[in-house]
Amino acid sequence: MDGLIRSIESARDIRFGLFSRIGELEAEAMINETKISDLAKELMRLQRHEMNSGTRRLRDQHAIEERRSGVEKKIEHIETQYQVALDTWSRFKSRIMNAHEELGLSVCVC
Repeated sequence: MDGLIRSIESARDIRFGLFSRIGELEAEAMINETKISDLAKELMRLQRHEMNSGTRRLRDQHAIEERRSGVEKKIEHIETQYQVALDTWSRFKSRIMNAHEELGLSVCVC
């Protein structure tokens, strides 16, 4: 009878130990689930940040391209104005030289 009682007590102790271990494992599982959830949130935040950075980078690049295009157009306009002024000056200079030659005046272009 004592052996049977000891056997029942031993089984009870083992069962109690198993229940305790199951409780510990459940607590660890909850902690790990919380960590996984936190890491998933952090990953989502980083992905959104990267996406926002990429969008911002594209927007900035587009703005820079627009500015570059505007500057190139201004340069073309200025070059056209310069060429028109240079042509006007050349015609003006040619007419002055022709007028001087017709008057018999020597014009030295140095």
